[in-house]
Amino acid sequence: MIFRGPGACGSVLDMGFVVFARALMVVLFAAAVVGKVASRRRWRAFVVSIEALRVVPGRVTRAVAVGTLGLEGCVAVGVGVSGTHRVGLGVAGVALLGFAGLAVSARRRGVRAPCACFGGGSRPLGYAHAVRDVALGVIAGVAVVVDTGGGVSFESGLVAVAGATVVGAVAVLFDDLLDLGSGLHTPAGR
Repeated sequence: MIFRGPGACGSVLDMGFVVFARALMVVLFAAAVVGKVASRRRWRAFVVSIEALRVVPGRVTRAVAVGTLGLEGCVAVGVGVSGTHRVGLGVAGVALLGFAGLAVSARRRGVRAPCACFGGGSRPLGYAHAVRDVALGVIAGVAVVVDTGGGVSFESGLVAVAGATVVGAVAVLFDDLLDLGSGLHTPAGR
């Protein structure tokens, strides 16, 4: 699907993939922002999760939280705007790979900080989060590479956006899906 074929067919598939990737990144990063600022409890859960990771001194934790929120908001907007979408996709890919590295680092150091990626979660960051973030980062990176600047039909765009919404929902609900499979589900707020 993402490989260039001969003639126009390859670029149409490429651009369908780019539309999918852009919509997916908008869904992910907008959900991350909204999830964190939806309530004081969720914002505090995010700040506490950064403290628990023990990667920055406690006195700068809040600044890191605000910076992360700002980055996520800029990515959501940047990917959604046609003139800046390639830069936005690139930043999204780098951010997601950075988040993956943070998850691996936490796991290796034995830190059991909750994943508050989308505003509240009880499952500690781990390898599963890293795999999710690497996969999403690769999608963003491939979209930058295959972007030809062309367009897609309305129908193709609609299918791409619908698919991105489904994949985005799976990514946002990732912890819940893992908990569902493991029997470790803890309702939010506990």
